[in-house]
Amino acid sequence: MYRSGPGTPSSSPNQKGSSTTEEPVTGTATQPTSTMLFRFSALTGNSHRIYYDADYACQREGYRDLVIHGPLQILLMIHTGKEHHPGKQLTSAQYRLNKPAFLGDDLTIDTKAGNNTVDMELFAASRRPASASASAKMTFSGTHKPTVPAGPSWTSARGTVQRMCTYSSPTTPDHS
Repeated sequence: MYRSGPGTPSSSPNQKGSSTTEEPVTGTATQPTSTMLFRFSALTGNSHRIYYDADYACQREGYRDLVIHGPLQILLMIHTGKEHHPGKQLTSAQYRLNKPAFLGDDLTIDTKAGNNTVDMELFAASRRPASASASAKMTFSGTHKPTVPAGPSWTSARGTVQRMCTYSSPTTPDHS
């Protein structure tokens, strides 16, 4: 997955020609929790233990902590891109996962937005500014018009992720 050795080419989507017009902006940091990683694993049906079993991730796989899902990092970048182009439809996204991010890392997304594009790099606090964990280039166009009146949409998917990340279970009274 991320285990490429030294000397491996590391081209990222935003290193190619860019039509951006604004200066880079550093976004706010977010720090995924172990509960968020577990719930994202359940939501996506990904049962690999490196995302929810710290002992397995460290002792069997050699990671320093739980690994933050690549698709979760991409969803965070899509959400950030949509903030730069409200009301527009995401028409394409290119991304590259460069290095793993781990539980406890503050994830910061730097953006450079143009008329219809957003270039992004996601940094884990432990590597800033040396190299990004992930990078993406997204293109937007027109206005967002849902093609199916009922059913899943970006808004409902984002709401699911937000609820998954902020949900706290109700306390159960102790009847001892």
